[in-house]
Amino acid sequence: MKCVQCGMCTSMCPGARNSEYNPRAMIEKVLEGDESVISDKTIWNCFYCYTCHSICPVGNSACEVNQILRQIAISKGIANEEVSPFAGFVDLMMDIGLGGIPDNFHQDLIRDIGKEWEEKKYEFK
Repeated sequence: MKCVQCGMCTSMCPGARNSEYNPRAMIEKVLEGDESVISDKTIWNCFYCYTCHSICPVGNSACEVNQILRQIAISKGIANEEVSPFAGFVDLMMDIGLGGIPDNFHQDLIRDIGKEWEEKKYEFK
């Protein structure tokens, strides 16, 4: 992989536009062997839209590198804070074979939407 540091990936990235995520800086750290990138919380702001992949003049794919970094973080156990909120979706899929709103999100919805959500929750059960 060769990066010419043109910055096209970052300039076109919706994750970079809306957060501190910087695909160019991430790739630079990877190429330098800087392992701190694995624990960098900004890697979780990539949308996997593949815009970086389609715009890169040398054919790099920052989002694919990001996927690998996330998997390394998960396997090292340093991504629990980012991943754990989504565990309820996996549990629901494994329990009933369908997607839906897991129980761990209902209290947030009740807080954000109000009692109206709590009433609707029980209508659907």
